[in-house]
Amino acid sequence: MNPGVADLGRILYEPGAVFAGLKTRHSAWLPLLAFLVLQSAVAYWWVATADFAWQRQQMTAGVPGLAPQGQAALETTIAPTPMMITLQLGLVFGTLAAYAVQACYFLVAGKALDADVRLRQWFAFVSWVNVPKLLLLPLMALQIAVSDGRVTLEDLNLASLASLLRMDEANPWHGLAAGLDFTTVWSIVLATIGLRVWTGCGARAAAVTAVLPYAVIYGVWAAWIVLFS
Repeated sequence: MNPGVADLGRILYEPGAVFAGLKTRHSAWLPLLAFLVLQSAVAYWWVATADFAWQRQQMTAGVPGLAPQGQAALETTIAPTPMMITLQLGLVFGTLAAYAVQACYFLVAGKALDADVRLRQWFAFVSWVNVPKLLLLPLMALQIAVSDGRVTLEDLNLASLASLLRMDEANPWHGLAAGLDFTTVWSIVLATIGLRVWTGCGARAAAVTAVLPYAVIYGVWAAWIVLFS
């Protein structure tokens, strides 16, 4: 088996050894390509099987008193072809942008930790840190298979905190909870281990560096909900 393919599995149970090897190889293409292809396949299946009349009803329910012009615009947007194009482009470019931002963060953090690691290497690091998210895709496929076309994009992730707590979409905490699942914690753990291997820093410094962006993003989000909802 190709070492890179084997590493996709090994990083879940033997991350230290995988990150040690990646420090010299630092290839991002395999986990990134796997995530993009599988994510796009799930998105294609969702669009192909979605009940768009029901989807439009769900969208309209969240916008009381929608004007006729808005209703017409919604019907044009929430349709198979525009939804497929928008979703696929959003997934590809959104993922690349998110990985690039994370790589830039680790580049700055790495400088603070006196690590001589380039941006390209950090991009590969981010790609491998996010491998646990691949485990969500079969769960999403299962949700599509049993939903009869009546599941929103936000509710595709059965492992999200919002799904586990059965939060209504009208709940102001739904968006935040929908973005949290077991892979969030798993990715933080992988980043902590990887940082120790790549930078030689201590466990505390690595953990703080790995947790910090999540703490800031979700902390600000939670504060916004408390103050303005």
